[in-house]
Amino acid sequence: MNTIKKAREIKFIPDFEPDFQYEVSIADFVPYSEKLIGEKSPVVKGDTIPYFTIPKDSGIWQDTFSKTNKTYITLDEFISYKPLVISFHSSEWGEYGKLHLEALERAYSKINALGGNLLVLSTEIPDQIKNLIDKYNFSFSIVNDYENIISSKFGVFSERNPLWQRVSGIENNVPSPSTFVLSQNQTIAYDFINETLDSIFSVRDVLTAVYTIKNIKQTA
Repeated sequence: MNTIKKAREIKFIPDFEPDFQYEVSIADFVPYSEKLIGEKSPVVKGDTIPYFTIPKDSGIWQDTFSKTNKTYITLDEFISYKPLVISFHSSEWGEYGKLHLEALERAYSKINALGGNLLVLSTEIPDQIKNLIDKYNFSFSIVNDYENIISSKFGVFSERNPLWQRVSGIENNVPSPSTFVLSQNQTIAYDFINETLDSIFSVRDVLTAVYTIKNIKQTA
């Protein structure tokens, strides 16, 4: 099925509701029955966050890190003071990729209001990222994941079983759509991985994870 056609069929889950009374979301993930030898399986809720650093000049920063003079920003700096929502992106996803970023934009102000932050890791180079932000007026940070180093650490990029072999309309190997919420104790509090481009992460579940992490931190 054409990627764009499938993207039009994607159903969105309603946004965050304060009482947290809601149904099971599309965030449930069932991994492949066959795991590739030598490649990391996707990380899931409860796993330790893979360590990473990101070059300051790798994209467009629109948060606290836009003012830092450091050459690299480390994982510790990302999660030291607030929960972090991290999401992977690629323009190879076509219309799905646009819907994915629009959902993140819709959630961004609520993530901030709940005490969290958002970082998008893209396959696009910095100039392309700037054009993307300017065109759609996205307000969150988008940076390049050089050679898919971080997506490989998260297990959502595969050389042996590339996404273009599994989804029509994709020409190059890129990460699977995925979104995670990372806590300050270096564990994953929420995971969403979609390997068929037929559903978007639940904004409500992401916000619930951010709220829960922040609440636990404040009451500890």
